[in-house]
Amino acid sequence: MNRFIFIFIFTISIGQVFAQKKIEDIELKPKKDIELKIQGKDGTNGSGVAYDPILKRYYTAIAGNAGYPLDVFDRSGRFIATNTCNADIRGLFYNPEYKTIECNTYENHDIMSFGFESNGKFKINYPKIELTKLEATVPNACLNFDILNKKYIAFDQAKMAVSRFSYTDGKKERDLRVRFQNNAENINYTSVVYIDIQDGAYGFLDFVKKQVILISPKTGSPLATIQLPSDALTNNAFRFAYANGQIFLYDVDKRSWTGYKIL
Repeated sequence: MNRFIFIFIFTISIGQVFAQKKIEDIELKPKKDIELKIQGKDGTNGSGVAYDPILKRYYTAIAGNAGYPLDVFDRSGRFIATNTCNADIRGLFYNPEYKTIECNTYENHDIMSFGFESNGKFKINYPKIELTKLEATVPNACLNFDILNKKYIAFDQAKMAVSRFSYTDGKKERDLRVRFQNNAENINYTSVVYIDIQDGAYGFLDFVKKQVILISPKTGSPLATIQLPSDALTNNAFRFAYANGQIFLYDVDKRSWTGYKIL
């Protein structure tokens, strides 16, 4: 093969692999795409969904008690295994800097990491504490990870701000003030998600209008609004997540997460 042609094809291939989607690529009227059915019977509030892009697996957590389930699914939604959380989990997310699933805990907001065997069960000595007592002011805050800026993030509804923390030492950094065109009282107060597009976006759930409001991590201004279906189940706390291009909402009665594909 001609050397120039080879280099050209190789360059195009690399570009396709690392091409990042833009705000314009988001589906603003998504439909149901996947369901993750929790097998464990304890607990009420689904608090997080995370996706490991290397193992291609979903992980889900129930908030409220260290004895509640943490379930594992393949990328099609097929159940693989259930674990006992061993921590009072709130947020659950993937940290690409460490290539691991992490969570924050209730009130103290310790950051803990998880290691899994091939069968979906915890490795010995997991979960383990990585950082202690991040200064998030909302006890039930479900933290997430801002991939672009490499920070842990939490929503503080009272301040109308996103609190941000260093991923290396957990120190609090400058808050980002956020502005909603919607009534701020309609926003799920525990949860903020990170949408992995070019320049990034923070997602907030308007549980009254059944919308996900996308906010710029740079300016705090609205970028776009995702309108969920009329039968989508929304709540003022917990039960809202994002992973692998899917907005997830938790159904307490069915004990399942429904994914709406936006990317």
